[in-house]
Amino acid sequence: MITYTENVSGLKTETRDGYGAVVLAVSYYVYGTEGGVSSSRTVLVELGEPNEETFISLGDLSKADVLAWVDDATKESLKQQIEEEINNKATDVKFADLPWNANAE
Repeated sequence: MITYTENVSGLKTETRDGYGAVVLAVSYYVYGTEGGVSSSRTVLVELGEPNEETFISLGDLSKADVLAWVDDATKESLKQQIEEEINNKATDVKFADLPWNANAE
């Protein structure tokens, strides 16, 4: 079973009248590992304009708030890509050294 870790690696902000610093985009990172094989993906998630009713000032944001802004479809898509890569790495064919190269000078 693949173990996933998600994180926020950055925020793109801009100052807006009436709001102060507004988050315009989130750099979202997912890391997956299984049996010593790992893979990761990072994506920039563009956000819409701030909503006056749900706005959270930059200084009051938590990691959980920001992770909630990344939609489930994006998260699942990245996890599926990671799963495919891990499965491919786990089944990679290992080639033996060529015997005639072992004695090459």
